[in-house]
Amino acid sequence: MKKPTFTLLKFLSVTFRATAFLVGIGIIGTLVMFPYATRMVEHRAVNLGLFVVDGAPAFSFTHGSSGFSWSTMDHQGPALQPGLRYPAELLSGSPLGRITFGRFSLRNNDGARQIEMAKKDGSVAVMDALEGSFTFAGTTNASEILAPVKWPFIVSILCTGVFTIAVLELLSRMFDRVQSGEVFTQTTVRYAQVIGILFIASSLLKGFTAAWLKHAMAVVVMQQVAPGALYLDSSARGDSSGLVTGLVILALAEVFRHGLKLKEENALTI
Repeated sequence: MKKPTFTLLKFLSVTFRATAFLVGIGIIGTLVMFPYATRMVEHRAVNLGLFVVDGAPAFSFTHGSSGFSWSTMDHQGPALQPGLRYPAELLSGSPLGRITFGRFSLRNNDGARQIEMAKKDGSVAVMDALEGSFTFAGTTNASEILAPVKWPFIVSILCTGVFTIAVLELLSRMFDRVQSGEVFTQTTVRYAQVIGILFIASSLLKGFTAAWLKHAMAVVVMQQVAPGALYLDSSARGDSSGLVTGLVILALAEVFRHGLKLKEENALTI
């Protein structure tokens, strides 16, 4: 009897492997671009942006003369729409040679995170939860600015990328097993357990590296402003969804393991 062909599983397996390949290319491209961009910023030929978005590192590189742009985030993200600009008159179409760090929670000099604005009727409107980015314009000392954030950024990118590639590859292998008819086996259960552990480890490690990177960027920014003029909250949110997902996958893997054990015991009994 011919084994059934699961077209969806084939499609998912190929898609995940292709995605893992593209993630690997993205990591290599980012790591190659970073030192190149540092030199080009000093010659005012490119703009460079480093960000922590939703607990993950992001990178933006724009080469003005060629029109080439490289970004690891959505085009509507903070790389193209910095909130806090330095100097204040900077606009999207400003000259090249900029370095942008973000996003930060902004506080004024009295430590408040709110801005009160008078309304026409005399009442007060309060704006809070302010976020923005910080842009260095006409930077000639890019190497000095980027040196403190170099290793936090590299480690964050590698951490995020390597865990992503590992999970995608394991999912592809699991789908290949299921497609061949090996649904409840020791191998598929082990794959599920490893994937769950990777999600949990990735969530914890990404939270640490993101906080490290954001703190390093905040330190550099605060060295450029007058003391007491501004406070940047450098805390970074962790990836709690990854932690929950990992725990759910481990729970399901444990259910499958017990089911497989019962199946083997019943087979021996018969």
